[in-house]
Amino acid sequence: RSIKGSSAIVIESNHDVDMLRNGPYPDYLKRRILGPEGHLSNEDCGRALSMSMVEDATVMLAHLSENNNTPELAERTVKRYIGEDRELILTSKEPGPEIRI
Repeated sequence: RSIKGSSAIVIESNHDVDMLRNGPYPDYLKRRILGPEGHLSNEDCGRALSMSMVEDATVMLAHLSENNNTPELAERTVKRYIGEDRELILTSKEPGPEIRI
């Protein structure tokens, strides 16, 4: 499905591939996360957005791994694909401000 024409996009930016591969998870879990039905990496998220995003869409990065990612790394990686000047909202498990779209 396409996200073109969306005014708001919430998309997973779950992990950094190198952090996951070198991290503490067991091999079977790493394979599942990296597999075709696993989680989106920061790179995959950036590529998906660059191929189908509209300029004025609000973009929220969601489901960042606590063990295999950092908010700064997710933001930096995705912005390489969609532009350094794009504003991104990084979601958190902690309650935050209300976002109106």
